[in-house]
Amino acid sequence: PKQTATKRVAARSKSPAPKKPAARAKSPAPRGKKPSSKKGQRKPPPPVGLYDRALATYPVATNAAQAGLMSFASALASQSLAGIPVDELDYEKPLHFGAVAALVVAP
Repeated sequence: PKQTATKRVAARSKSPAPKKPAARAKSPAPRGKKPSSKKGQRKPPPPVGLYDRALATYPVATNAAQAGLMSFASALASQSLAGIPVDELDYEKPLHFGAVAALVVAP
């Protein structure tokens, strides 16, 4: 016989309620050395964590700084790949290129 939706819901509601899992007993504290807790002395954050935090906190400034640095480095690398000796590299053009990337292009 065909059941209607109301009968199916009523049949489901008569099933026993699921049992809750038993509460766990807390395990005793581990024995041995306790970690030293020196207040005020934290490890410095890893560089990747620092970048992620800066990106989350100041996204535009972080992207602008990154764009400027990468533009500066790429302009110097292009001079180096062109065969210009290190002592004769022109730093003025890469600085302008990086400043334009950081202050105009990135934001």
